Amino acid sequence: MPGDADAGRALFEQGTLKIQACATCHSIDGSTDLLGPTLKGIATTAASRLAGQTAAQYLITSMKTPNAFLVPNYPADLMPVPEATEQQYSDLLAYLLTLK
Repeated sequence: MPGDADAGRALFEQGTLKIQACATCHSIDGSTDLLGPTLKGIATTAASRLAGQTAAQYLITSMKTPNAFLVPNYPADLMPVPEATEQQYSDLLAYLLTLK
């Protein structure tokens, strides 16, 4: 299902009633003073994080199953699983893939 990067950015920055804004815990500018790891350059990083997986596969798994791939120095069970629809996941993915 194709995603809309603009809608994904809005979800990332503002969230919804059921989805906490990702920006609450994740920066996109490289700063590390938030609860979660920065997502600066995540499209590039995700593409090389796990052999045999594309950036899109890695990111979708990371969103739907946050404990599947843990970033060093960040504990398990830190990120909640978003109560997102498949379209919202696709939109978030489309946005994250712009962060190169």
